[in-house]
Amino acid sequence: MTEKIDVTKQYKKKIKELKLHNKLYFGQDSPKISDLEYDKLKIEIINLEKKYPFLIKTGSINKIIGSEPSTKFKKIKHLSPMLSLSNAFEKNDMEDFLKKSKKFS
Repeated sequence: MTEKIDVTKQYKKKIKELKLHNKLYFGQDSPKISDLEYDKLKIEIINLEKKYPFLIKTGSINKIIGSEPSTKFKKIKHLSPMLSLSNAFEKNDMEDFLKKSKKFS
């Protein structure tokens, strides 16, 4: 039972950290960690969810999408859709992105 409690605490701490970095990056345009460090944090959370499925009830990373955008930015209309790599951590993720992007070429 202590392992479950320890894992839950670790998970919640990582989720809280991710939310902070989302706010700094998206809301304040002032990131405090590199993209690589952010991705590593996100992968750690995803791996915890895979290993301990009970954590998903606690606040899954899949429900955390960025943060409120800063009001400093103006909205613009792009000539072509702005595509995102999303969570491209593996080769097949990148291949999927390339297939999707070719549809807009």
